[in-house]
Amino acid sequence: MAAFGIAAGLLGLAPLNSFVFPVSAQGGADFPLAERFLYVPSIGFCLFAAWLLTTWLRARLERVLPALRAGWPNRALLVLPFLLIIALAARAETRIGSWASDLVLFSTAVESSPSSYLAHLNYAAALTSEAALEADPAARRALFESAHEHYLAARRIEPNNYRIHYNLGNLFQSLGREQDALGAYRQAVLLNPGLAAARINLGAILAQTGELDGALAQFEAAQRLLPGSAAPRVNKGQVLEMLGRHEEAIAECREALVLEPGLGAALWALERARALQADGG
Repeated sequence: MAAFGIAAGLLGLAPLNSFVFPVSAQGGADFPLAERFLYVPSIGFCLFAAWLLTTWLRARLERVLPALRAGWPNRALLVLPFLLIIALAARAETRIGSWASDLVLFSTAVESSPSSYLAHLNYAAALTSEAALEADPAARRALFESAHEHYLAARRIEPNNYRIHYNLGNLFQSLGREQDALGAYRQAVLLNPGLAAARINLGAILAQTGELDGALAQFEAAQRLLPGSAAPRVNKGQVLEMLGRHEEAIAECREALVLEPGLGAALWALERARALQADGG
């Protein structure tokens, strides 16, 4: 039973430890090893613990303490696993409240681990999500400001983490602070050139501010990173149209529609490019 318990526990952990294959969270963030991922592995480790208490430990105690053969210590020994279960259950009960919501969970994480950049990053993301759902403008701004503080705290702890800069860029965009968002996205791309989402957002801001060549370069880079995605092609087509390169813009929009038929943004951009080409604009 001991070997089976150990094997079952390790097998349950295999998909989570990046040893078999690389594992990451959505968007490429560091993979958070959470308690819920230990549910299945804990079955195997509990089997091993049961063997350890009832067989290995008991045999050694009987050799060391002959008085165990008298009877009552045997019964007392059987109580030990139940005491352990009660202690673990009490600890679990104190943790249940932390899972009431993402806000509660990650605020608890910040309180217990204030030096963890990931705790601040997750809490800031939860605050941003909550702000997006908030109807009251004052409450929404307060949530955004709190998120900003925790993003800055995460950046102080881990200044070279691209995810922090990317999320800061998204936050600045939500607040209408385009220049701040521009700087944050540039830093995210500098730290992780393969982050296509940051390149697309950076290109969009550059296009809005008239830096069309820079925007085109970002969309082309995103297209290389996401060859099967229509979004970079649509954005590239719109910039080409703004540059007066209508034939290329039309070609990009058509390619986008091949990848994603019926895409509204591609259809709109295609019709606009055709109209401008016909007008000689």
